[in-house]
This record gives sequence, C-alpha cells and structure tokens, in this order.
Amino acid sequence: MTEQEILDLIAHGESQSLELKDAAVRPSGLAETLIAFANTNGGKVIIGVNEKTRHVSGIKKKEEVINTIHRAANLPCAEPAVNISVEEVIIQNSLVFVVTVPYQPTALFTTTGKVLLRRGSENIPASQSEIVNLSSKRGRLRYEATVVEEATLKDIDFELLKEYREAYGERRDKKLAQPDLELLNALGSIVKVGEDYKPTVAGILIFGRDPQRFLPQSEVPVVRYSGEEITKDYRSKEFTGTLPQIIEKIIDSVSDHIQVASIRGEPRLKGRREDIPDYSLPALREIIINAIAHREYQIRGSRIIIKCFTNHIQVWSPGSFVEPITPETIYSVGPFHRNPDIMKALYGYGYVEAYGDGMHLIKEQFEKHPLKPPLPEYKEAPGGVFTLVYAADLSKVIRKEKEETGIEIDLGERQEKAMSYLREKPSISKRIYMELNGISDKTAYLELTDLVKKEILIREGKGRSVVYKISAGIE
Repeated sequence: MTEQEILDLIAHGESQSLELKDAAVRPSGLAETLIAFANTNGGKVIIGVNEKTRHVSGIKKKEEVINTIHRAANLPCAEPAVNISVEEVIIQNSLVFVVTVPYQPTALFTTTGKVLLRRGSENIPASQSEIVNLSSKRGRLRYEATVVEEATLKDIDFELLKEYREAYGERRDKKLAQPDLELLNALGSIVKVGEDYKPTVAGILIFGRDPQRFLPQSEVPVVRYSGEEITKDYRSKEFTGTLPQIIEKIIDSVSDHIQVASIRGEPRLKGRREDIPDYSLPALREIIINAIAHREYQIRGSRIIIKCFTNHIQVWSPGSFVEPITPETIYSVGPFHRNPDIMKALYGYGYVEAYGDGMHLIKEQFEKHPLKPPLPEYKEAPGGVFTLVYAADLSKVIRKEKEETGIEIDLGERQEKAMSYLREKPSISKRIYMELNGISDKTAYLELTDLVKKEILIREGKGRSVVYKISAGIE
C-alpha cells in the first residue's frame, strides 16, 4: 500500500474492516482483532498508530512487534492459527506495520475459548445462535452426521437400500457389493455406538421408514396461488417421505404448474412444432434438489417452502449460504456442501453430479430459453435463503396474431374441456366448469382465473352472475 492510501484509511478511523493499534499492543489484545476479522469478512490492522488520536507514533522495536504479531496469529493465542500478511510501510518518516487478515471461510476461529465477531469498530463475543449459524455457513456443523437418539436400525427401511443399490448400478454403472451395514456406514447413514449401530440424521432422511417422525422439519409444503402475489385463494399440499421421495413428488407437482406455448409457423422449424415452456423443468428440478440437499436440517422450526405464483416460483430454504458462496458469486464459485453425506446418497440415486455442474445447468437452461427470462435470483434473509425463479412471459406470444406467428397456448386437460365447451356456448360459469370436471369450487376458481391471466378468457359480471368468455384475441 502507498503512504497516501494508508493515511486515507487512518483519517477515516476504525471501522468494520480497520483497527488501529499502538506499537505497545499485547499479543492477546491483537489476537482478538485478528480472530474477529477472520470470523467476519477480513480486515486490516495498522500497528504504530494511536487508535484515539490517529497520530502516527511509529514502531521503534521492530523485531519485538513482529514477534507480537506472530504470537497473536498463532497458538496459543489463536485456534486455529490465523492466516495473515504483514507489510512494512514508512508513514510520515515513521515505520508502521499493516497486518492484513484475508477472508477465511473454512474455519471457526477462537481465542481463549471465545468466538469473536467484528461489529462496527468493536470485537464482540458471538452468541450461541451466531456460533451455530457461523459453523453452519462454514460447513463445520455437520448436523446430518448427528445420531438420532430415539431411532434404531428398525427405523431404517432396507428395501430402500436395495432400491439404492439398483439405482446406483443403473446410473453409475458400478455394483455396490458391501453388506448392508457396511454400505450404510460408508454412506454416513449409521454409526457405531458401543456395540450397536444407530441411524444418523442423513440415514433417517435418505432411508428412514418414517423420516418426519424424527425430523418433522423435513416435510416440504408446496403452495399454489392464483395470482402474482399472496392471496387467500391458494391450494397447498405437504410432501413427506424420504428426501428422494419428496424430490420426486415435488417435481411432479411443480410440473403441473408449467404452461407451454407451441410455435408452428416459423420457417426455421420446417413445418415442425416447437414447445416453449414458461419454466425450464431441468432447471426447476436442479433448484428443488439444491434446496433439499443444502438446507440446514438442524433448524427444527423451519421448513423448505415452495410457493408457485402465476409469474414466478419462490423457494425458501432454511440456513445461510455455505461460505464462500454468496448471492453474487453463486453462479461462479465451485460447489461447497453443507451435507456431504446427503449429497453422496443423492449422487448414488442420480439426482446430483459430483462435479458441481448444477448451477451451470440452471444458468444454461435460462440463457438458451427462446424468451430469455431473467436468471433465478438468490437472496439471503434472516434464517435462510430465497430463490426467485421467474417465468418466461408467454403473453408476448399469445398477443401476437396467430396468422403471423402460428403460436397457440397448450392448456391442462380440464381447461381444454372448458375451451371445447366454449366453442359451442357463448360463456361458461364456475358452476358449469365444476360439473364438467368434477372438481371443487376453489379449484375451478383458480383454473378459470389462470385462463383470465393468460388472456385466453375474459371475466364478465359480478358475484354469482360472473361468466367467462373467450377473449377476442384468441377467437
């Protein structure tokens, strides 16, 4: 760093990422700052400056201060040792040391048994919940490896293990020959406790007979709203079972939410038909698997929640990102796994790959979509992560003249039945729609509202006299 750069830092005073220390600093006091920076986002300590007056006092006993710095960064002051770099700079004809603590996301640092965090210009002890969160973010908690005390081997479904062997052989072209207990142990699904084996959290989640009995937080609700925002008009369903079973059920459910437009008239298609979905199913599948595989299962009071709106899907997953992943770097950094045992099992089933290609696949699916919807957006919030998946705007193609584009909208079976009815009748009511399809009042309302949102139908009248007619642009 140049003299002017350091003078500018000193002029601004201590902050979230800067500490000023006199040359007489003690190793224990310096260690607290190094630990706090290492546990937060890194920072710099300028030694040879009075922290109150910001006067550059300089360093007279160079070797003594160097020794203090390295004692502070290493055992017994810091556990584990903190990675630092030290730069000597002459400021106003005085020697100062600039100690840089880089971002270090792989360890949880302590000094004299304390975990410290940097808050503003202070080093403060972390609360128990902050320690848990920080351990989880840095992949050091491994709740999935915890023994489920109330469970026994009787709570493991060995038929599921048999299915796993078959799936592994088909997808990975390799036979798993170990005996059942050896295989479960290798997968981190059981551990030996005394003379007996006990299931782990990962074991119950992947091979358990009734996972929600022990881990109710693993249940996943899917909620479908009739509009673009949360309203009283919705349908919901809770999915239970093992994680592979839940994944399959959710993918089936979300698949029903996908709408498809069909292009038939473009010269490049040479008479063929091309279907354009508003969501990429492979990308949605990857997003759902990521949420289930990477959530923090120790948070018992929070579940993954999937909310489907007409223009986007929102996935809430408990637990922060595993460092160094952030919302800004999620598409560029390599994979970091909070639950490696769960990932190992899902890899064997064929749900994930071992090379961290999931985010690349999601990005690729969105970038090659003909309507170019925005990439999924990731947001951290207290307690978890939101994934916002935006639908492609099929109204862009619906509004075009069919003679020019050859584009039509594909509908669900019940909605197609209503359209057939409307080709013979001037309008349809909610009651008739219910009778045609044998469905509830709420379901009829949601599906008719969906057709209105797509500008296929228009709604006329009020209250019980409401009827639905084919939009003029569709006729």
